[in-house]
Amino acid sequence: RCLSDWSSDVCSSDLSAFEVLARDLFVFCLNSKPELAVKILESETAKRLFQFKGLDVNVLAQYHFDVSRSMGNILIQFQDLGNLVPIKNVFLALFPDDLTLRRVLSDRDLWLLNQRRHLIVHHRGVVDSKYLESSQETLPIGSQLVIATMDLERSLDIVCSTGSALIKAAAAQFSG
Repeated sequence: RCLSDWSSDVCSSDLSAFEVLARDLFVFCLNSKPELAVKILESETAKRLFQFKGLDVNVLAQYHFDVSRSMGNILIQFQDLGNLVPIKNVFLALFPDDLTLRRVLSDRDLWLLNQRRHLIVHHRGVVDSKYLESSQETLPIGSQLVIATMDLERSLDIVCSTGSALIKAAAAQFSG
């Protein structure tokens, strides 16, 4: 393995760590305050992520017919928040007045990190036209995406600041 492989792994792992944090925070928030589910249903973009007609009796039985402390666990079964778009939609629905959260989740560098991770994970870092269109980068089609050390540092900064903003938004919800 070469340094290029290692830097691709780090780039991918940064965003994966953020996704785990977002998923766990979502579950915690909705388990702790199940009434937050209403905010998801009031948001057109977030509501589309959780299309279900009703809860299966087996799901209800799994939680002893008491969903008051399990709403997050139940909803995460319908949408695992496995990439940036649903994470952004859900957290902006949950915390619509948090301008810092809105800013960091809409950051172009976070979007680019998400696009790079997708290319690395699903196409082994080989640049294709879809990547060029979504990232707006100017690289030759068929070339290997190279992640520079400076990009790794920036991706870690982005993930840390965005994760911090998620935690602060949730903390504000529970402290106020």
